[in-house]
Amino acid sequence: MPKSSLIHIPAAGSVPVALTCAIPARRIEIIEDGSVAPQGLIVQFPADDFAVNDQYPYSAQPIALKGAGRDGVLGLPQQGSPGASNFRPADTYCQLTSATATPTLVRLLELES
Repeated sequence: MPKSSLIHIPAAGSVPVALTCAIPARRIEIIEDGSVAPQGLIVQFPADDFAVNDQYPYSAQPIALKGAGRDGVLGLPQQGSPGASNFRPADTYCQLTSATATPTLVRLLELES
């Protein structure tokens, strides 16, 4: 069953917000929500240790990511309890900030298939 979340994203120059797994997702879609004026997004991905800022104007959204490999899983949610020997934090899809000085709101859609 897909999971949809609304996430507040801070203005450009702020600390990025990490989008983390809530379900074992095989693909995700990220798009600015229609309830706010689109600002564009600055996205950092874990593949390069969040070092590169990729800019996505509203016209280039949704940003779609798909899992690779044999099982196709893009990420897993938190497993175990913090402090426990079997604790595993949730995987991070990416980190986001607004492309402008105005904060924005994104919808994250996580899909299991």
